Amino acid sequence: MKKLITMLSCCLALGASASTMLLETFEPVDGISAGPIDGQNGWVVSNGTAAVQTGVVQTGSQALEIDQATVMHDVSSTNSAVWIRFQARISGAPTSIPSVDNLSTSAAFFVNTNLHLVAYSNDVPVDLGVSMPVDSWKRFDVYCDYDLMVWNLSMDGTTIGAGLPLHSTNTTIGSVRLSSSSPAYVDQLDVADHELAAGAPDTDLDNIPDWWELKYFGGITAATAASPSANNGMTYLETYIAGVQPFAYDPFVFTHAEPGNLNWIPQPDRLYDIQWTPSLSSNFTTIATVEWPIGEFTDTPDPEEPTGFYRLKARLP
Repeated sequence: MKKLITMLSCCLALGASASTMLLETFEPVDGISAGPIDGQNGWVVSNGTAAVQTGVVQTGSQALEIDQATVMHDVSSTNSAVWIRFQARISGAPTSIPSVDNLSTSAAFFVNTNLHLVAYSNDVPVDLGVSMPVDSWKRFDVYCDYDLMVWNLSMDGTTIGAGLPLHSTNTTIGSVRLSSSSPAYVDQLDVADHELAAGAPDTDLDNIPDWWELKYFGGITAATAASPSANNGMTYLETYIAGVQPFAYDPFVFTHAEPGNLNWIPQPDRLYDIQWTPSLSSNFTTIATVEWPIGEFTDTPDPEEPTGFYRLKARLP
């Protein structure tokens, strides 16, 4: 089993269906009570103590405080990529450098004694030259690609480490692990094996996220959004939005079992305009719009126009 690990403070570690594998807000509405996290919502404390508290929060009324503790949660997926987003805050510089002691770790980073973010490239720690502020919430995005065996790290929407080789060669996701030897806080943890599209890191601001450019072009700014792809004349941006291959003909799957019943494979955070025309010599008109994760639509037959053509338009919000 593979653990996807991120480390902050002296050691805050996040170790790891298009599905949400884990969505934890640490809020009462999601079944979490203030107090020890052990045993709540599947969380297990393996050493020390960690507690949900109300004093320092990023969103809502509660967050997780970790101090001299390790916290774990099981997750599971057989997909080839995982996206993680969470908010983190540290209360001071660590007094020692943490180590990755689990050989199944996929990805890891930590804050060193100079408050610099350090990421593991394979098993080599690399100073990213970016400082982690004290007493300030920061959003981290981690993307792991188990086809390419690399990962990206971003802070507040800016990629600070790209194409880093994974720490291990394991490809089965097993758990999330959080640990810290000095006070640190975590909030709004989202672990998924589908794209977390809203606010995805996009270094060149071309509406194509860094993870997609890395996956298909080998670098986070390597694609030219307006250039034609090999997929039926679509641009690279259009292939990303539609969720199809940029280098081969891979038509958007849009099927119907019977007239008026439409089905397709939706992509995360997309809007889909269902369009119709009675004749291909006429313009298409949008008759409905649905949002991911919906991938179906049933039209009401019009007796005055019993035949016609449908078209599906995918777009970003």
